[in-house]
Amino acid sequence: MLTILEGPDGSGKSSFAQWYINQSSEDYTAIDHHGSYPEIQNTFDYYHASIIRAREHFVVMDRAWHSEVVYGPLRSNPKGDRVGLIGRRILERFALAVRGVVVLFLPPYDTCREWFLSKANTSDAFLHKHAGDNLLDVHERVYRDYYRFMTGTYRCGLPLIEIDPTDCNYEATRAAIKAVRPPQNEGPGVGAWKPGESLLVLSDGVPYMNTSPRSEAGRIAQELELAQVPEGKLYWAQPRGVCNWIDSLRPRHVFAIGKRAHRYAARWNHHVTNLPNTFLWHSKNPITPHPLAAHAARYLIV
Repeated sequence: MLTILEGPDGSGKSSFAQWYINQSSEDYTAIDHHGSYPEIQNTFDYYHASIIRAREHFVVMDRAWHSEVVYGPLRSNPKGDRVGLIGRRILERFALAVRGVVVLFLPPYDTCREWFLSKANTSDAFLHKHAGDNLLDVHERVYRDYYRFMTGTYRCGLPLIEIDPTDCNYEATRAAIKAVRPPQNEGPGVGAWKPGESLLVLSDGVPYMNTSPRSEAGRIAQELELAQVPEGKLYWAQPRGVCNWIDSLRPRHVFAIGKRAHRYAARWNHHVTNLPNTFLWHSKNPITPHPLAAHAARYLIV
């Protein structure tokens, strides 16, 4: 199980993380603190490792890939966000499979400012390095960019709740997390396990793991983003083994990509659209999006 805590310095997320872990009845718990990783060009593997651990354990991430879009513009590295659109969507797929929830800690700015000033000489070395004499201005900018999560400027494919810790105690915060936590993943795949709601994508290959823009996973991720199909609506799996789990998922619709997926989906034979293999499609139609994005978008509207 995975809980991601986001928010600016001084928002109270680290204190809550320790309390939250202590309240867990799980045999193994962990807090994964993710910093700025200044020497790392691609941070995907760091965040992915926390998600993998959450398959078997109760894991709290103190910051994750969402902070890349907040702190990225402060870096001299022109890449800024080192996870990117494709990496974000793939991380969301794996995080949804382990019942991931994002909690944004956002108290009034004066609360964060007071804490930050009290720690200005000992806290965030990253801000010190990139802000120079404008440290407080940069801290305010970070706070403002986190606020944009709630205004829709940044998309978040996981369940997201905003907490003002000056107005919401720890017990209430824990209850709010529990209320939005996704159901248990009972299938062999990744993504949003929402019985009766999810769109199921079955594919011959593994179109949901490679973060390269030139990979089929990368192209499909970009096409889905352009079609405004969020990961929170999709469940991804390979066509192998028994298909009884599909009855448990009761997907709104099934998209079977490739011949093996066509045969597999035929066993279930209900609300299925057969689509061509992504590699063959893009080989023959290099500038035309694969039909998955358009079909998925249409079923979200219906």
